[in-house]
Amino acid sequence: MKEHVDRAVKVRKEIRYWKLSQLMQYINKQALLKDEKKLNSDELMKVSLTLIKVYTVLRMAEVQRAELRIENANQGEIVIATMTMNKPRGPVDKTLNTAQDRTVCPIR
Repeated sequence: MKEHVDRAVKVRKEIRYWKLSQLMQYINKQALLKDEKKLNSDELMKVSLTLIKVYTVLRMAEVQRAELRIENANQGEIVIATMTMNKPRGPVDKTLNTAQDRTVCPIR
């Protein structure tokens, strides 16, 4: 039988593989396109899902079943919580903090 992963005690943190400066440059470019109304909502959604997938190194199924916790948004923190089903199994939390550049910051 499969083990019960919902009740796992230890929550793993995601490992970053991208240099944050490269990612921020790309986000800045996409934010400018959005501000100039050159991105429609479908393209913006594709960019957002791609950035989440690349940045958090999660598989798309894990992103789709992710839960967004915005209780601490006033303190500048949003948590994306999901569950990995492939090994290593268990819950994964990814914390997004406010960025210095206000044009690309999802937390306002």
